[in-house]
Amino acid sequence: MNTAAPRDPLQLCLLGERALRRGAESLDGLIHYRKGWALLGYLAVERAQPHSREHIAQLLWPQLAPTAARTNLRQVLANLKQALDLHGAGDALQVDREQVALLPSPALEIDVQALEAAAEGSGSLGLAQADLRAQRFAGEFLQGLQLPDCAEFEEWLQLARRRFVTLGESALQRLCQLQELAGHLPQAADTARRLLALDEWNEAHLRQLMRLLAGAGESAQALAACDRFAAQLREELDADIEDDTRALRERIARGEALPSRERGAGAEAGARRWISVVYCEVRSRTDETRRVDWALEVLSRVGERLRRDGGWVLPASGRTVMACFDDRPLAGDSAWQAACAAHGVREAFGHEVAVALCAGLARIEAHAGAPTVLGNPAEWALRLCLQAQPGQVVLCESMQRQLRGRFASEPLPERVLPGLGRSLRVWELGAAQQAEAAAQPPPLAPVEAPAPAGHDPHVTQRVALAAGSAPRHAWLEIVQGQGRGRRAAVAAAPVVIGRSVDADLQVAHGTVSRHHCAVWRDGARYRIRDMGSTNHTRVNGAIVQEAVLADGDQIQLGDSLLRFAY
Repeated sequence: MNTAAPRDPLQLCLLGERALRRGAESLDGLIHYRKGWALLGYLAVERAQPHSREHIAQLLWPQLAPTAARTNLRQVLANLKQALDLHGAGDALQVDREQVALLPSPALEIDVQALEAAAEGSGSLGLAQADLRAQRFAGEFLQGLQLPDCAEFEEWLQLARRRFVTLGESALQRLCQLQELAGHLPQAADTARRLLALDEWNEAHLRQLMRLLAGAGESAQALAACDRFAAQLREELDADIEDDTRALRERIARGEALPSRERGAGAEAGARRWISVVYCEVRSRTDETRRVDWALEVLSRVGERLRRDGGWVLPASGRTVMACFDDRPLAGDSAWQAACAAHGVREAFGHEVAVALCAGLARIEAHAGAPTVLGNPAEWALRLCLQAQPGQVVLCESMQRQLRGRFASEPLPERVLPGLGRSLRVWELGAAQQAEAAAQPPPLAPVEAPAPAGHDPHVTQRVALAAGSAPRHAWLEIVQGQGRGRRAAVAAAPVVIGRSVDADLQVAHGTVSRHHCAVWRDGARYRIRDMGSTNHTRVNGAIVQEAVLADGDQIQLGDSLLRFAY
């Protein structure tokens, strides 16, 4: 009888110092090529679908002829396959004559995937699990790796690095919140220190650390942390701390009781709602000696401007700041307010800031200082912002539709955004239209899906335009694929469908995105909206971004099929 204990899984570390190891044993030397690490990083992040050899070869060897590039790719793949095979994880790297993929495998743990799970975890995430996952964030993605001869890969890499900094902050914020709720204030303070180290000039992180230290009875440490920060700020940036930080320091020095963490945006805990996002990035000046302090000054001014315009401003990270507008559940008025705020930023800061507008679904959790954003509108806005020039505001197509008639807009050339894998229509925001039209925002126009052959074109029209309210009881049912027979009731609150465990209707299949689409009741109609899925959302066979649903409509998500019914 074989009683040998199972071996620990192989660990692939792509955050911080790159490593391949099993337990304490380092196996880094098994990977012979710098572009082998690059390929592992790309496949680990872009794992929604296999990638063609032609695409990978062009990505990593753009300066070579196709035959030579494919030869180099073959050598790198052979090395990676051998390294994983030697340690029982060969099934994770799937390679055939045409495609390459890095698939989930119990034999191979990848830190970036654990971080993604931590950042998107549901409100039921336990403290121990949050602690374990947050510890996987060890630093910059593919730290120190540069491929200056691969422009497309470098563009993708910069996007991925910025994304993982954001996810790392989210994971650490979640851990800090859970530690505070559990009464583990010293541990929460340690996590706040990690957040401050990640973004050293972020005074929101400093105030969080001060409040936690004071709550743990370490008021002297809280004051010392503030004084060190203030001294460093004066020495390096010739600046002073913010008024909020100074006021907190004075309260701690006087021994006053401090409030617990504020709840986000006054929203009901756990509520889901559509939000409109304004994402701003300060672009560098050529004078490197003033780059950091200048960027921080501009960021502070941009954040204050967004607050004045009614935005809920999330803490800045690096050179970016984001504001959410969520005054109505379905992002009608909030789109208008977000556009006005973005227009104001452009007018006030000219060519210092690039801006993007996007919409998505957010969940506001109890005691959270920031929302857990489903559908990743912040990530989509970041992708869009990379396409914006300083002084330009770009927006996605769904936002452009919502603002039609209230703001002018011009289409930009269609292109594949980094890491997306498919082309996306992008628009540039123009000037606001006449005040009379803007004063009464029009309702969202129905966006009907083109009917495939054999479908009755009058069914959707008859239901969508019927007088009175839509039927009060509707549901979604999985009729083909994983979870067949599972149902979810549909009402005014958006029902999220996707692969993630926190989806309202989970479809656990690899062809379904984590948060694939959402369905909700909108007055006299029921609507469906794609949430940036990889494999699109189809209604009765037609790809839709947003559409009105009718009784009996079939919704296809990857290889799964759902039915909508009253």
